[in-house]
Amino acid sequence: MFGEEPLERFFRMQLLWTAFFRNPPQATRGVFYQGCMLGVASAASPGQCIGHRLKPVQDSDEPPAGDPARQAYLQGIYARHDLPEAHHHIGPVAVEPNFQGRGIGSALMRGLVASLDAPSWFETDTELNVRFYTALGYTVVHKEDVFGLPLWFMRRG
Repeated sequence: MFGEEPLERFFRMQLLWTAFFRNPPQATRGVFYQGCMLGVASAASPGQCIGHRLKPVQDSDEPPAGDPARQAYLQGIYARHDLPEAHHHIGPVAVEPNFQGRGIGSALMRGLVASLDAPSWFETDTELNVRFYTALGYTVVHKEDVFGLPLWFMRRG
């Protein structure tokens, strides 16, 4: 979505998530060590996910890399595949790279999912994430190529 330059991708993602956490979702779990956040797992409440806020895109040409319309196009894809029933939208879920593989993400997600009162839903563009979430009881509902990359839509409950 943000092009090939790692620093540009990092900068844009930082802006996106900084804005997101100004009003964090009620369902949020975090792991801290010596005052530093090592991991986070959040879920937007039913009616608060992007699928309810955005207009789904119809079949149209994908904007080229670097085009500002790319983000809106991707969000429109999310909206097009959003669950019609009430659900929690999972994300962000992240663990500091040096602490991955220690069960932190799984523990965060198990705690988060246990607190949810409706099905949960999200999308990912990483096959490793598909395996991670499948082990937590999620199933792939749809897969679509966007910007030449696979995008999986997954649900639980």
